[in-house]
Amino acid sequence: MAEKAASRRFSRSLVVLIVGGLLALIGLVLAVGGAWLAALGGSLYYVLAGLGLIASGFLLIRGDARGAYLYLAVFAATIVWALWEVGLNPWALVPRVVGPAVLAILVLLILPLLAPNRWTWPKAGAAVAGVLALLLIGILVSPGY
Repeated sequence: MAEKAASRRFSRSLVVLIVGGLLALIGLVLAVGGAWLAALGGSLYYVLAGLGLIASGFLLIRGDARGAYLYLAVFAATIVWALWEVGLNPWALVPRVVGPAVLAILVLLILPLLAPNRWTWPKAGAAVAGVLALLLIGILVSPGY
């Protein structure tokens, strides 16, 4: 029985480790590419978002739920930035919002593993449904459709 519980804990921590590593790697690419873009006179957003993802990833790798909350804050800032940059143009929003939304869903789904006293699977599912609903509403009200 103890062997089964240890195996479950390892599986859970492995999932969190994978999501954290993914965020850190994506953050590294964004930060480096964003620094190059900023040097050419472009937006600082990618540098800042990349640093946020790196920090979020490292916190998640350590099993700290604050990494998930940090990513969700970066995601919210990404939505604001995307709307500021391209407005309600759906084709311009897709590359700026869909990838980060998928990552937000992954992060929401690991919250019950990180903070089981605060997050249950039904709460995480409801949060995922909320993200999906916001994306759907955004698509439906976009003037390009």
